[in-house]
Amino acid sequence: MQKPLLKLLGVVAVSLALAATAQRTQSTASKAVQLQAFGMFSYVRPAFIHDNRPNWGGGAGADLNFHQIGYTRLRPGVEVRATGSSGPTSNQYTYGGGPRLVLDLGRFQPYGDLLFNYGSIDFNHPPDPNYTHDMTDVLSYGGGVDIVLDRAGSSSWAVRADVQSQQWKLGHISPEFQPLAVSVGVRYEFHFRDKYSPE
Repeated sequence: MQKPLLKLLGVVAVSLALAATAQRTQSTASKAVQLQAFGMFSYVRPAFIHDNRPNWGGGAGADLNFHQIGYTRLRPGVEVRATGSSGPTSNQYTYGGGPRLVLDLGRFQPYGDLLFNYGSIDFNHPPDPNYTHDMTDVLSYGGGVDIVLDRAGSSSWAVRADVQSQQWKLGHISPEFQPLAVSVGVRYEFHFRDKYSPE
């Protein structure tokens, strides 16, 4: 039970350290970092005990994108995300974070991510009344695209489409199962005025 929590705390600590470093550089370059928040509605294929009925849920989180790499349009960053879905067989929740990479094409901003999560699952019809939920590490990976709402690509608001595959394993003898989440939502980018820029 303690192992997933320790890993999650490690990811959060690294993310906060990177955020602090980026914040120190922001006074010299107003676009050095991009801080974004997002919320999404999700269709989830739970893949638990061969269940083909969908779960429905959503997710929310934040992204911190750093300097572009050299002369490329690639921006490395970090993401924190919480997700939850419910359905006939199981309710699934994840909390975690990890690295991401964005290709900044102006209005269109595709990205990929790799997230290390703490996962919790509730069984809606448990075969054993003493085993109604479980917890484990969950690895998720995927990506998507943000489509900024104005043609110039300068709006704070964007529409987000996102796909994530998760890897769950509840015990040594339990088979691994891989839920798939397809989500749509919105993303908001915070703009901070550089104190050295003109009003």
